[in-house]
Amino acid sequence: MSDEEEATCSVGGEEEEAATCSVGGEEEELEEPERPSAWTSGWDDESNDVEADPDPHATPEREILWACENGKQSVVEEILKEHPEAVGATDSDGYTPLHRAAYSDFPDIVKVCEYPKVYLLDTPGVMFPKIKDMVTGLKLALAATIKDHLVGEDIIADYLLYWLNSCGNHSYVEHLGLSEPTDNIQHLLLTAAARNNWLRKARDHTGVQTIPDVIQCAAKFIRAFREGKYGPVMLDDLSDIEEQQVIK
Repeated sequence: MSDEEEATCSVGGEEEEAATCSVGGEEEELEEPERPSAWTSGWDDESNDVEADPDPHATPEREILWACENGKQSVVEEILKEHPEAVGATDSDGYTPLHRAAYSDFPDIVKVCEYPKVYLLDTPGVMFPKIKDMVTGLKLALAATIKDHLVGEDIIADYLLYWLNSCGNHSYVEHLGLSEPTDNIQHLLLTAAARNNWLRKARDHTGVQTIPDVIQCAAKFIRAFREGKYGPVMLDDLSDIEEQQVIK
């Protein structure tokens, strides 16, 4: 093979990381392909940047998106007084005012209540990695912010039963076809599943048996709560706040 036909590739030293290719003695620099990080969010990724609105004040919907992204809380409040429907505005990339305020780190804009302080936050499809205690985790699961199977339908149902009973709410008795309230989740699930014909096939040493489907029953119990079948239920204990208001 002649010198002109021979091709070799080399990578520069530590100071120069660009790759070069030598063909017949002539070196040509090769561009390193861009490798976007797997952890780059859609908001921060320059290749998927949100286009700036050339006229953000043209409509209430466009203005609230601009105001939330730039932390203009007073502007947001004025817009929502006159045009409350603007809270559901979206830009060409599907971002809402809530998205823009959360991504731009303006928590005061997503505060929905001053006392007690309540914030409405949004994450890009990622669950917050740390839950401070088990009770908080169960409340989040019951409110459907964590997938049921990750916690366990029977465990979520057990917490729901405890909370309904502690509030004196026994509306589940009629809904599930029970004869009386109970604080035993296994008794509730077995009885309700049998009475409502929520059954499944199971195999044991004697063969295939039809047994109550307690997981299906738990899922229906939880779904009924989320659909409001047991009335409005407050999962947080506000007794301390109510006492402080009375003192004031």
